[in-house]
Amino acid sequence: MNVLVRVGAAVVGGYLLGRMRKFRWAVSLGGWLVGRSTLGGGMRRRLARLPVPARG
Repeated sequence: MNVLVRVGAAVVGGYLLGRMRKFRWAVSLGGWLVGRSTLGGGMRRRLARLPVPARG
């Protein structure tokens, strides 16, 4: 899926959830979407290789 389509869908979804006063749902959905894109692939493997004290 194109990046612009994803961003547009996230903005529209966040707007609709916000209008329905479901702020908690909007934040959860946004966090899930961001977590999938940033921790997918290489970032997850890099974090797995870190020593335990460096993980925080």
